[in-house]
Amino acid sequence: MIAGLIISVTALTCFGLSTEGWMIYALIPLGALANIAPPALQGLVSRQVPATEQGSLQGTLASLGSLAGVIAPPVAALAFGYCIDADHTWKLPGIAFFGAATLQVCALYLVLAAKKRMGKSEWREIKE
Repeated sequence: MIAGLIISVTALTCFGLSTEGWMIYALIPLGALANIAPPALQGLVSRQVPATEQGSLQGTLASLGSLAGVIAPPVAALAFGYCIDADHTWKLPGIAFFGAATLQVCALYLVLAAKKRMGKSEWREIKE
């Protein structure tokens, strides 16, 4: 999970720094490796909830994912439009990727804090 989040931050930052189209294609395999994080994170969260509450948890996680899917595109589009505006002397077309990388850093912080709080034996159970 931690590796997946680190890979995600790296890939998103590299996407944001890309200046040529071919760079995006070269980074897609790295971005694909970041997909190891969500199942591990979902497993971590599901272990904190009793079996009778698993349905509610999974529904909540799905709802949050859907909400993010509705909110993120317009926010990213507005940020992109603002950062490439002709009135600005500086341009930052990768702003949406940098914003996503920042959110992934926040997630990484929360996971590391949870790991510290749980202790080694409980964390080892989750990894297995």
